[in-house]
Amino acid sequence: LKPVRENLLHYGEESFSSRCARWFWSQVASAPPPLNVQHSRAEYLQFMKAEILRQSPAYAKGRVCIHGLEHLLAALDKSNVILGLLHHGSWLLIGGVIRHVLNLPYAVIASRRNFDVMRGEEVRFWKYAHLVISAYYESPLFYSDQSQFKVLRWMKPKPRILGIALDVREYDQPHKESEITFAGNRLWVQTGPAKFARVSRSKIVPAGIHYDPVAKIHHLEFHEMIDPLHESTDQETTQKVFTSLENNYTSYMQQGFGDLIKTFSVPHKPK
Repeated sequence: LKPVRENLLHYGEESFSSRCARWFWSQVASAPPPLNVQHSRAEYLQFMKAEILRQSPAYAKGRVCIHGLEHLLAALDKSNVILGLLHHGSWLLIGGVIRHVLNLPYAVIASRRNFDVMRGEEVRFWKYAHLVISAYYESPLFYSDQSQFKVLRWMKPKPRILGIALDVREYDQPHKESEITFAGNRLWVQTGPAKFARVSRSKIVPAGIHYDPVAKIHHLEFHEMIDPLHESTDQETTQKVFTSLENNYTSYMQQGFGDLIKTFSVPHKPK
């Protein structure tokens, strides 16, 4: 991890060197899509979708300020890492930072089952976006309808980082859900990611991102690692991840992919 630690000097907490490096790469990278300072969730969704097609190694280096990188490095010193994510902010850009700024292997578990209930235009966009993202991460995407053994094999070498979103429901899947609290609300969410981290003996590092349209900079924050082997249940592990990400989500609710609280406030009923 020596090269990663050297990158911490340039891309970690704000310093003169990190600002200089980010300024240099921002001149090389594509400009972000336009976004009003006061924007709605729908407007941010359009921004995020347009941004996916502009992302590049230079974009990750020039348009993202990293906070809490020491938490990710501390977790990688002990094991491979599951990055606990929400569909919030430009979450897909996080993988670009890990792959092209930190120069670490990164992959994600994605879902394609919900393509069956999307409109044709949306399906076409996300199928193409999956190809773009796979090329950007320099790694094949893993899918929730594939065998987990394929993912576990990929996770054997070290260090490796696997991104898993915790706010996922697939319309026809009876996934087990547990009750947690989030922003003063009761939610029902899957505990599968916590179970996968436990089985693979990986630490979990929650990661949240939000965008400042004035500075045209994303702020990516890695939180303190969670060891699923030290928690009594997968539900407790999942609760800790959501608690870590709560402040970023509630402070920038308009940058959510959807209304997380409304969607998950009732248990899932597969169709």
